[in-house]
Amino acid sequence: PYSRPAAKCLKNRRRVPIIQRLPRRLQHMVQSAPVSPCMNVCVLDADRCHYRVQRRAARFSVPLPENAFASSVRVSPDGRFLSFHAHSDGQNRIWLRPLDSLTAKPLPGTEGVQFWFHFWSPDSRFIGFMAGGKLKKIDIAGAPPQTLCDSSGSRGGTWNEDGVILFAPLAGGPLYRVSDAGGAATPFTTLDRSRMENAHRWPQFLPDGKHFLYVAR
Repeated sequence: PYSRPAAKCLKNRRRVPIIQRLPRRLQHMVQSAPVSPCMNVCVLDADRCHYRVQRRAARFSVPLPENAFASSVRVSPDGRFLSFHAHSDGQNRIWLRPLDSLTAKPLPGTEGVQFWFHFWSPDSRFIGFMAGGKLKKIDIAGAPPQTLCDSSGSRGGTWNEDGVILFAPLAGGPLYRVSDAGGAATPFTTLDRSRMENAHRWPQFLPDGKHFLYVAR
């Protein structure tokens, strides 16, 4: 397909070993790595390979505590944990199960959590929840819960990377905003009375952390 001058040029061009086309630091790593020549070829020629990632659905069951019922299942943003509410031994608690484990355990300090209401921090380190008329957060590593502000209802919450938490502290009324460090909560949305709205609930930040969805009723 090439014209003769072009073909001649390609034929006479000096071939440069693939390893010399890599950054020097990577050349050193490859040359010093204790791998077979076959493995070296695979590493060096990886830029010519095309891999197709095949995603498969994973199905599994989560055993509940004895004589318990559960609700509000959540998956942490990093995909490593499963959290849910369970009522057992006369107490509502948040339970936590690493997805690489077969055992779920109650999260100490979440006793009395209101059903249907807990949410993850974007870094998957904390869970926000409501209990005892307060909005709280708890470190899943085991620290005691921290109170953020007053909240008498439980109609959803969401948390973005800027440290903003939106939540519905009342059965009726707008969404409120509070810092994840705690402080006074302030109204964030306004009810549209012309549309007969009496409550905003179940907020959810979109992936950009700037926009959010919520239910108006």
